[in-house]
Amino acid sequence: MIRGLVSANRGYNIKMTTPIRINDFTKEEASLLPAVNNLSNYPTNSPLDLENKLYHLIDQIRTNEIEQAQKEGREYHIHGLCAVLGYDPKHHAEYFTMPVGDDLFTKKNIYLDDLQALETLQQAMAIDGAILINSEGKIVHSGRFMQADLRIYSRHETALSTYRQLRETADAGTRHLAAIALSAQLPNLSFYTLKSDHPQLRVFRNGSIVSSTILDEVITGQPKAT
Repeated sequence: MIRGLVSANRGYNIKMTTPIRINDFTKEEASLLPAVNNLSNYPTNSPLDLENKLYHLIDQIRTNEIEQAQKEGREYHIHGLCAVLGYDPKHHAEYFTMPVGDDLFTKKNIYLDDLQALETLQQAMAIDGAILINSEGKIVHSGRFMQADLRIYSRHETALSTYRQLRETADAGTRHLAAIALSAQLPNLSFYTLKSDHPQLRVFRNGSIVSSTILDEVITGQPKAT
């Protein structure tokens, strides 16, 4: 289930294409213009904007492969993906410290709103490991191993139920095992998964499926942990 798109930044969506001219205002109003014009240099996406933006980018990659496979008369196959939204190195670095592939973003400044975001995500998918995106929508790392504590399944009822549900449909591999566990450990992060041989996109948060291309599998209600 894809939640409705909104455009907000603390209640406002500020998108400036042309700086406001000083001659259009009084002297008192003009004194405020430098700060107003500088707003165009800051991210204007709310968390929900970013969640939906990332979902649609990954869904576009998935849909493109479905259509290409149909055109070529072959089965769907794409490199699997796990993208983590909300990453903050101060709080989460210890869970993603081990590199397992090249990091494409150490010297780049790419955001989900950028025109090259789709192509960049596709390149990062070809590298093993998770793609990390911060709370401003900046893609900060690729090729990171997810160091999940699988013991969380023994005390987080919803995470265990989620994983078992996907195991029954053969939609859960090691990537999902780690993503669901880490989503329970780090409930403020969103984990987007795309399996290589099944064209389903899912988002996990706090051990639950919160968005999916399969509408009836979204889990509602409060997760239970013991």
